[in-house]
Amino acid sequence: MNSGLTEIFVSALMAGAMLWIIGKYLDIFLLKKPLKASTMFVWGLYFIYQFYAEYGKGNGSIFMLLLNVGLIFFVCFLGYEGSVFTKLFHTILICAIGALMEMMTYFCLQFLLPSHTVVFNSFGSVLSKFLFIILIILLNMKLGNYSKKRLPAKYIAMLLVIPVASVFIANDIFLLDNEAGSIRSMLSFSLLLAINCFIFEICQRIYENMETEHENIVFAQQLELMSKHTDQQKQMYERQREFRHNIKNYCIGLRVNIEHDDKDKALDMLDHMLDVGKPEEEILVNSGNDLIDSLINYKYYEAKKYNIQVETDILIPVEIPKVGYGDLAIILGNLIDNAIEAAAICQKVRMVNIVIEVKRNELIIDIRNTYEKEPCMDKQGEFMTGKADGEKHGFGIKSVKKAVEKYDGNVAFDMKEGVFEAVVIINLG
Repeated sequence: MNSGLTEIFVSALMAGAMLWIIGKYLDIFLLKKPLKASTMFVWGLYFIYQFYAEYGKGNGSIFMLLLNVGLIFFVCFLGYEGSVFTKLFHTILICAIGALMEMMTYFCLQFLLPSHTVVFNSFGSVLSKFLFIILIILLNMKLGNYSKKRLPAKYIAMLLVIPVASVFIANDIFLLDNEAGSIRSMLSFSLLLAINCFIFEICQRIYENMETEHENIVFAQQLELMSKHTDQQKQMYERQREFRHNIKNYCIGLRVNIEHDDKDKALDMLDHMLDVGKPEEEILVNSGNDLIDSLINYKYYEAKKYNIQVETDILIPVEIPKVGYGDLAIILGNLIDNAIEAAAICQKVRMVNIVIEVKRNELIIDIRNTYEKEPCMDKQGEFMTGKADGEKHGFGIKSVKKAVEKYDGNVAFDMKEGVFEAVVIINLG
């Protein structure tokens, strides 16, 4: 590849890296719209502008500065949601950050490498982009996707190592090259910059896939919970239908006993009819909230199989504002499941206590259970499943935390004197 083509290739890589950086920054603060032809056209114009600047034909005139600001603003205006003021603010902010980084890079190079002043513009442009990538990772950690996914700090640190190490590698290439700032060095710099962008993008896709997989597991748990409840309702309906079908025969037998003045047989038959007609499952809760009543009554039926004493204190409105039915089912269903699972293996006292109330505009869920086996925990202090097929379980507490975090709520756990307590507080204001 001759020097002219290499320079074009380098300029294209540098321009593409700048477009990627701008896009990632805007994605953190603004909600992206569906991609349209008009947005792609403005991105294309911005790429041409960056290519022109990187190729060496650009200058630091006021016109070029205004053109840079204008193109970024139009990208925001067409490609992202939000008010005009917000878009203008982030446009000016990212331009100011870019200019500040270039100035800092230039002065640092001037101080550290005074003999290479001639090529500061090209090398400084690369270093400023590496610094921008580091800033993007840090912003993602605090405000963007990585913050929402609660990534462990060690993964963020590993991701930061890549651009930081790239700065040192680029510096060594710059110092070792006999022709400082040569097109060969710039090709190495631009490829190194592209690798950083690719690695960041790959990591982000992996994290998004992890999030999707987790959401699928939570959804599967919710479906399983609804399926169990539906099966229970179906069984109850079948028993009631069978009773209604046989009630005519019961009445005929009752009439015969009355006609024969056989009081004892008539009473026995009445007792039998009352016993057959009543639901097998005892109604423990009748607060008026269909979801909570159905859920707790079903879990109570499950707990009775293990001779677990269930106590409840439910004081809630018919409709709980703000909290979605699906999230409420995940929170309550998983916590009660865990409580029943722990209490079921107790040799002495088997108890589950459920308190749900709305107090001071807060939804409070307090579930306590007896336990004998200490819960499994990982190195980060997170609860782990003790089941053999751990890959299919262990998402209960994570699902609860994720659902509660959607409403800026809090989850707390406590273990004391053989009693495990889980408390969820969600502000309904």
